[in-house]
Amino acid sequence: MIVIFITNSYKSQEQFLEGTVYEAGEKNTASPIPGVNIYFVGFEGGVSTNSEGFFHINIPEGAKQVVFSFVGLQPDTLEIAKLENPLNIVMKDGSVLPDVVIKANKGGYAYEKFNARDSHIMGEGELRKAACCNLSESFETNPAIDANFTDAVTGTKQIQMLGLSGKYVQMMQDNMPLTRGLSTIYGLEFVPGAWVNSIQISKGAGSVLNGYESMTGQINVEMKSPENGEKLHVNYYLNSAFRNELNIHTTQRVSKRWRTTVLAHGKYANAKMDMNGDSFIDNPLNETFAFQNQWNYAGPKIHAEFAIGAVSLDNKAGQYGELTLGNHNNHQHTPIGENPYRVHNYSGKVNGFAKIGYLFPDERYKSMAIQLSGSYHSQLNNFGIRNYEGEQTSGYANFIFQDEIKDKEEHKFKTGVSFLYDDYKESTKRIQERDTNYQWREIVPGAYFEYSMSKTLVSIVAGVRADYHNIYGAFVTPRFNMRWSPSEKAAIKLAAGMGRRTPNVFMENVGALASSRTWEIIGNNQLPVYGLNQEITQNYGLGFNYDLDLFGKESNLNIDFYHTRFVNQVVADYDFHTQRLLLYNLEGESFSNSAQVEFNIEPAKRWEIRAAYRFLDVQVDYLSGRLSQPLTAKHRGFLNIAKETRKNKEGSFWKFDATTQWIGAQRIPQTLDNPEIYQRPETSEDFVMIGAQVTYVHHKKWEFYLGGENLTNYRLSNPIIAADQPFSESFDASLVWGPVFGRMAYFGVRFTLE
Repeated sequence: MIVIFITNSYKSQEQFLEGTVYEAGEKNTASPIPGVNIYFVGFEGGVSTNSEGFFHINIPEGAKQVVFSFVGLQPDTLEIAKLENPLNIVMKDGSVLPDVVIKANKGGYAYEKFNARDSHIMGEGELRKAACCNLSESFETNPAIDANFTDAVTGTKQIQMLGLSGKYVQMMQDNMPLTRGLSTIYGLEFVPGAWVNSIQISKGAGSVLNGYESMTGQINVEMKSPENGEKLHVNYYLNSAFRNELNIHTTQRVSKRWRTTVLAHGKYANAKMDMNGDSFIDNPLNETFAFQNQWNYAGPKIHAEFAIGAVSLDNKAGQYGELTLGNHNNHQHTPIGENPYRVHNYSGKVNGFAKIGYLFPDERYKSMAIQLSGSYHSQLNNFGIRNYEGEQTSGYANFIFQDEIKDKEEHKFKTGVSFLYDDYKESTKRIQERDTNYQWREIVPGAYFEYSMSKTLVSIVAGVRADYHNIYGAFVTPRFNMRWSPSEKAAIKLAAGMGRRTPNVFMENVGALASSRTWEIIGNNQLPVYGLNQEITQNYGLGFNYDLDLFGKESNLNIDFYHTRFVNQVVADYDFHTQRLLLYNLEGESFSNSAQVEFNIEPAKRWEIRAAYRFLDVQVDYLSGRLSQPLTAKHRGFLNIAKETRKNKEGSFWKFDATTQWIGAQRIPQTLDNPEIYQRPETSEDFVMIGAQVTYVHHKKWEFYLGGENLTNYRLSNPIIAADQPFSESFDASLVWGPVFGRMAYFGVRFTLE
């Protein structure tokens, strides 16, 4: 059935329809459906909903009825004259029940059960459970993604998936490259959390349409845009470390066919705090500015998106003296010498993209599109007396053609050609035994084909792409995903695929710059750049998802297992010698086994509980033998509890959210080459972190939120080795396995005009 419910009271005056399509669940819930086909009776052409279930379609002159069609469901027809914008439509089995109202779980946390890939969506409602300030901090309520510090000085975070570094995750913005090369780590800080409309997370090798670089998964960030942005949204955030953030974005209809969205972000943190008395400020001093402007055009046959953006990120850290807040643990402060150890990181990036799609007027499902993007990134890093400078100029083009096979809606294909360009310039001083300059250019044309079959019981996505790299030659990347649903409540998913990427050793291991380790790259002199091969993985996955009716309450169980094996890996070896970092091509084996169990339940109205446990076995053959990957917890536990109160007559209500994470013991790289006073144990202790937030929603326009991070106040008492001798051989701030700053409180306010 299709249930239609109206959330606005005005009659559509313009010749278009827009809204969101949902899939009906149990207990009066619904989740957005991507890929729903929408067309008018008696007219050719149409549109499909995007990854958030959103659609916008112009009404042809004379059209009376509109059809909503989705594979596995009976299509249904609605009278246009009875519809009002914006539409919220719930699909189930092919009939209309206009008197039924279903509460849509819009913007929440949902598995894409009918997707052949093991994927789920974090909507805006899920992201607002924690006051995420940038993309690296947006995964606190997601048990599949970990966010860890790169070092104990800069406060920079990096993510992990399946127990492996975030560099093996293909990060995309609106299905185009987001973080690559120099921005692999810092690029996560370029995206303010308030700009994000939703995040789609897929485990395993992703679609061949997006390139060959997906190795452990894909994360696609859908930004606020003219299709989903509010008329006006303002968000101000302040925490107890005096970190201030302001986000403003606005969406305007310029004409019948043009809309535009402007996103602006500013961050300022200038408080010098040293809670553990080691003379290093715990959080960096920061000034960040970001801007993006997007324009969308919606015509009868052509849909186009254009955007430009820029970001400037300036971080200062290290020893700055005259601390604003003394240490509260009664430890004696470490004095600052005449030559303080200071860190200055600057990142600047400008980028733009264009996406143009064409719908064939006489073919309902046939379309073609071109994606274009370009960026320039400048990176400067000063760690004490060590310096790194890098520049990256990138270009990307992707032409996509899609159609059904023999007029069969269940069988479709996508094919196309792509082009990737990267120009790198890097220089280092006092990082290696000698100062070095690197310069290289990557040119990669490619072609791909992807077949998809979708039926009620089974869906398959199988693809292959062939690329030619001007440095590494030709290679083929296959991918396969399958879903089998033995019942409407269960889904079993299989995944297999290969991925590869070109290493960028300095920015991918930027945390090691906060140490006195001498970097040594052991490569093949006959290869350009660093003399290192591309990293290549094989990834295999098995997942099981089941909807349970537990004690009369709707619940969901998800179990998955993934095995990632490296054909080649650039190994970062911290164990060979305490004062050296070795980087070399893998000789032997390297693999990751990841098993996760996740359980979601709504035990009562407006209550949500999510619990998860993950086991990781990550092993690498180093020069000194096989060891578990350092600073990776083998066991992790997760619990999130959320509660909403009933809305009053004015539409106001409260939201409560709490997240508990248990992080098990982690192996610490050996420090036996240091003097005994600067040595560390072989493994860390396990610890628990708790975060909570209370939000008051007032009249749908105002939100006031108050929360706390690390409420257990757990922090490393001595995170920096040889903090009292920062220019000695023993100095190392890169072996950080837990939080540096203790309990953090924050407050914020949001104002929204829909």
